[in-house]
Amino acid sequence: MNGSFDNNLLQIVCRSNNNYNTTISFINILLENSYLQSLLLAIFNAIFAVPTTIANLLVIIAVFTTPELRTPSFYLVTNLALTDLFMGLVCQTGYSLFAVSYFNLDVQTLCISYVLFTNISMMVTIASGLTVTVISIDRYLAISLKLRYRSTVTLPRIRRLLVVLWVMVFILTSLPLYTSTKWVGIFGSIVFTICLFTIIFCYSKSFRALKVYCNQTNPQGSHQGSNEATPSNAIDVLKYKKLLKTMVLILGLVLICYLPLLVIFITFEQKGDPEPIFSITMLSIVGLNSTLNPIIYLVRMRDIRRACIRITKRLLCKP
Repeated sequence: MNGSFDNNLLQIVCRSNNNYNTTISFINILLENSYLQSLLLAIFNAIFAVPTTIANLLVIIAVFTTPELRTPSFYLVTNLALTDLFMGLVCQTGYSLFAVSYFNLDVQTLCISYVLFTNISMMVTIASGLTVTVISIDRYLAISLKLRYRSTVTLPRIRRLLVVLWVMVFILTSLPLYTSTKWVGIFGSIVFTICLFTIIFCYSKSFRALKVYCNQTNPQGSHQGSNEATPSNAIDVLKYKKLLKTMVLILGLVLICYLPLLVIFITFEQKGDPEPIFSITMLSIVGLNSTLNPIIYLVRMRDIRRACIRITKRLLCKP
C-alpha cells in the first residue's frame, strides 16, 4: 500500500486514551501484519451493520408502539435489542470506519474509531451478559410465582432494574481506567461465573417447575387441557413454554458467539496480548450475534413479528 502513517502524529492523537500505548501497539501490529484480513473484516462488518441496526431498531419501535407488548418480559427483550443496536450502529460501523481511515491515512479518525469500537464493544458485551441473566431470572419468576408474577414483576420495577443494570455496565466498562488489567480480568471472570451459574440455575429450575406444573394440571399428559383456566394460579403453559424455549435459544446463540471472545480475554490474562486480528475476528462474531437475535424474535415471537410487519407496512406505504 502506498503511503504510511506518521507515528508521531498517531501517538499525539491517541494520547488522550488512558491506554494509548496499548492502542498504538495494537493499531501498528494489526495494520502492518494483517492488511488483507483487516480489509475483509471491514467489509464484513460494514455489510452486517445495516441489517443489524435496522432489525433491532424495528424491534425496539415495535415494543414501545404496541400496548400489548409493553410487558416486563418484552422490556427485557427490548434491552437486549438495544445492546444489539449499539453493536450494529457503533461497533460494526466503528470498525469499518477504522479500516477506511487507515486506507485513507486519516490518523485522527483511525484512533478515535478504534477507541470507540473497542470501548463500546466491551460495554455491549457486559450489557448483553447481564441482560440474558436477568431474562433467565424473569422466566423463573414467571413459572414460580404464576399469577402473582404480574403484581410482583411490574413495569416500574423493571425500569428501575434496567437503570441499575446500565449503571453497573458503565462502572464495569470504566474499570480499566482505575485498575490494572489483571484485576479487571479477575473481576470480569467472577462476574461471568456468577451470571453463568445464575442462568443455569434459573433455566433448569424453570423447566423442572414447568414439568411439575403440567403434571399437576394435566395428569393424563394431554396437552389440549394444559391451557384451561381451572386453578386460580393457572398460566398459559404453551405460550410460556414457547417463550422459555425462545429465551434459551437466544442464550445458546449468545454463548456460542461470546465464548470465543471470553477465551481470548482469559488467554490475554495468562499469556499476554493476543494477535490483534484474532481479537477483531472474535468481536466480529459477537457482532453477528446481534444480527441473528432479531431474526429469532421475528421467527419465534408472533406478537413482535406482527408489530414489525405493521410498522414496516406503514413506513413503506407512507406517501
